[in-house]
Amino acid sequence: MLYIGSAGQTPTIDIGAVKTGATLTFTRDKLEVKQGSPEKLIKQWVVTETVKLDVVGHEWNLENLRYAIGCGIIQTSGNEKTMDFGGDMEVTEASLKFVHQMPAGGTVEIDIWRAQSAGELSIEFGNDPHEFPYSFVALDADTAWDGTTLDERGRLCRIRLIGDFS
Repeated sequence: MLYIGSAGQTPTIDIGAVKTGATLTFTRDKLEVKQGSPEKLIKQWVVTETVKLDVVGHEWNLENLRYAIGCGIIQTSGNEKTMDFGGDMEVTEASLKFVHQMPAGGTVEIDIWRAQSAGELSIEFGNDPHEFPYSFVALDADTAWDGTTLDERGRLCRIRLIGDFS
């Protein structure tokens, strides 16, 4: 399950059915210092950290799709809902909670305090059920959703294991 919400708030909006195979990617780019002949690695420092969450949804929901692309204007008139897109230079911020149920009964929860769309949404119109790829990158956050100050080394996301993992 993927829950989404406004940045700075606990996410409570369930995006609906999701396909198995969500991916959480951690990337740490490093600056390397090498010396000698032949060169040997002496020291590394992290210069960039990135956390990215990719999930595929199955339900048509324009509010969720607006988060998936990071912008858009939603309007409702009677039984018709529309989303207009284009020309907005801002990227909507969101909060994310991904919950994965383990076979032994435990759960893995991933909290991303602040996130933005990775910037692309591609929907195929064919004979198979529609799939909506949600791809988000974590942003640096000072506080958790409950207002707790985050440690300087834990400001992109939190992984929590709950229950039985045997």
